Amino acid sequence: KNRTAGTTGSLATGYNQGRYARTNNSINVNYNNKKFNVYSNLGYSYDKNYGLDIYRRSYYDGAGAVASSIVLNNEQKYYSNGYNGNLGMDYLASENTTLGLQLNLNSSLNDGYAESLSSNYGISALDSAGRGISVADGLRRNFGSNMSVLHTFGKTGRELSADVGYLRNKGALDQTFENKMYETDGDMSSRTDLVYDLPTYMTVYTVKSDYVHPLPGKAKLEAGAKWSMVENDHENDAYILTGSQQVIDNSRSNHFKYREGFAAAYISGQKTWKQLGIQLGLRAEHTYGQGEQLGNEAVSGSSFDKRHTQLFPTVFINYKLDTVSANTLNFSLTRRINRPNYQYMNPFVIVRDQFTQSTGNISILPQYQYRYELRWQHKRFLRMAVSYNRFTDVIFQTTNVVDGIFITRPENVKQGYMMITSTGLSLDPFEWWNMNTEIWAARLGLDGMAYGEKLDPTI
Repeated sequence: KNRTAGTTGSLATGYNQGRYARTNNSINVNYNNKKFNVYSNLGYSYDKNYGLDIYRRSYYDGAGAVASSIVLNNEQKYYSNGYNGNLGMDYLASENTTLGLQLNLNSSLNDGYAESLSSNYGISALDSAGRGISVADGLRRNFGSNMSVLHTFGKTGRELSADVGYLRNKGALDQTFENKMYETDGDMSSRTDLVYDLPTYMTVYTVKSDYVHPLPGKAKLEAGAKWSMVENDHENDAYILTGSQQVIDNSRSNHFKYREGFAAAYISGQKTWKQLGIQLGLRAEHTYGQGEQLGNEAVSGSSFDKRHTQLFPTVFINYKLDTVSANTLNFSLTRRINRPNYQYMNPFVIVRDQFTQSTGNISILPQYQYRYELRWQHKRFLRMAVSYNRFTDVIFQTTNVVDGIFITRPENVKQGYMMITSTGLSLDPFEWWNMNTEIWAARLGLDGMAYGEKLDPTI
């Protein structure tokens, strides 16, 4: 948005060159008068990426000796053309009331190529090898809208706002796989050609409202509520290609639906004295979800429900160590939630290659974090901070070996921690040069169990 009166506009372009090129381009047009502010944006981006992943996995027997190992080389190339458009308007309905409307439409065309080479070894010799090629062609479209109202109660500083939002996401992906297996003498032992049709749909509804009420003595009270509903529909239809014929493969096909509702309310208060400032807050959240794996002739269907309610406190304390505010000390305490990705809850088993499978976990729980931070700052020149983060129900990808197959799925590890220290320095060596330097040091650790084994790695 641009609040300058009349019609204004801007044009921006960017270009990056690595192994491949990347470009971002946009144009903005804004019209503003006393009653209306209309703003728009059009953008185009082109992106091309390259990746090479090399995995070496070893499987040990009960005596601790290597029983087998696998070497996987995965090479990927990815192309994307993206288009984005925004149109919005603010209307001053009265001296104290402003209405807003915003529309967004974006789409992207995505193409990808991947090639994988695998080698499976026994105790000392090559058992077999494989080669896979994947070609993908995708399209994604998003439409979003938002309506808002802001009302101020004269010059008292009190404000009441409300927003209603809608988002619709639609995706389509066609993907082909060619998988070949070879004996140790180089002769091909098997070949599988697959075609995947992967439509996805997601709809999001949101409603929220916030209220701000100033109090005497440099104090303020805020409160609000939010409700949202997410409907996710992910279909994966697999076909075996025999000549020019496509035959549905139900063992590789699945249809997963997940519906999640979220309701939250919060209250926050803050007070400022001459050298001390305090802000306290509390947020209550209730989440309820319903998941369904529809199943087919080869795969059994299943369903599950999830419900959990949590409280999230926040504390912020600011103290000026001198009367000129040259040195300040800040303390913060926050509790956060990290919800699992919807596909993390899909129980369907996906075969990545002849040695690798992945699946979801319907029992996966959200991850919670308490963060404590103490920060000292001298003017805008020097800053130092130390923080301690305690995690519970850490979402962690684990791998279990069953009959020589590596099966990966998300699990909740009991707890983890992260300690961070940082020092920052801001300098202006010349009028045209602003320099910001940050030095970080961190230590991370986990503590829990997975498949009967103790997990306690540290970094």
